[in-house]
Amino acid sequence: MTEILILGTDKRLQYVADILSEKYSTEIYLRDYKRLFSDKKRKYDVLVLGIPCCTDGENVNIPLSDEKIPLDILPDIVDKNGVITGGMIPPRLYEICREKGIACEDYYKSEAVVLKNAVPSAEGALALGINMTADTIFKAKILITGYGRIASILAKYLVAMGADVTVAARKEEKLILAEINGCKATDFCNLHNVIGEYSLIYNTVPDLVIDKKTAEKIDRRTVYIELASKPGIDTTLCREYGINFVNGGGLPSKTAPKTAGKIIADSIKQILDRHGKKHKAVTDTENSV
Repeated sequence: MTEILILGTDKRLQYVADILSEKYSTEIYLRDYKRLFSDKKRKYDVLVLGIPCCTDGENVNIPLSDEKIPLDILPDIVDKNGVITGGMIPPRLYEICREKGIACEDYYKSEAVVLKNAVPSAEGALALGINMTADTIFKAKILITGYGRIASILAKYLVAMGADVTVAARKEEKLILAEINGCKATDFCNLHNVIGEYSLIYNTVPDLVIDKKTAEKIDRRTVYIELASKPGIDTTLCREYGINFVNGGGLPSKTAPKTAGKIIADSIKQILDRHGKKHKAVTDTENSV
């Protein structure tokens, strides 16, 4: 039976373990990692990491633990025909696996997974906005920077709740689509002229889209919620101008870990099915020789 080890403290991973255990021999490791890696004889068929699986380029991301697990020791606990999978895998881990001859796949690279994951992200962002502001979403003036997967779903929710939503984006087709879906639209060049109007700002662009000239015009009562992997505003400007900056990272894990866990588990099952078929094909070929 396929043996799976899950490393990490993310709530999503606990649901991943529950789902995978229905079909595979699954173990989740939350602490005492040194003991795990000291057992050189124990090898797993599959090693599952969280998302993002690494934030510093060198160590596994385990947010609730002070221990460090260097990426280069991960192959020590994986069978030679095994698979390492995680979310947002860095180039370094691909390189390590290639050197060791171990398969490495990112379960978050599937467009279907990213789209599914956008729903709990958008719902979590909506909940943050409701809880962090003093007024109702109804009739609130809200700005969303970017109009990708999460932003478009979030905008749909906000419009349905009666909010006055404006979308700022670079591409004309994104602005047109936002207008078709009931939002107002503006480009980033005009942002400094209108940004003072909004009581709630969501950023989904992983780039600096709010410069100093624009930041200084944000109302001090406005709540800025960061949803991108890299901030859309210099956080030193937030401190300088007293902007209410809220980090909205990891929302699926915080607001809908069960749903997010199922999304990850389904993607991992697909990866294992592919590798199982490859392994069977190789075995059949060998037997026919």
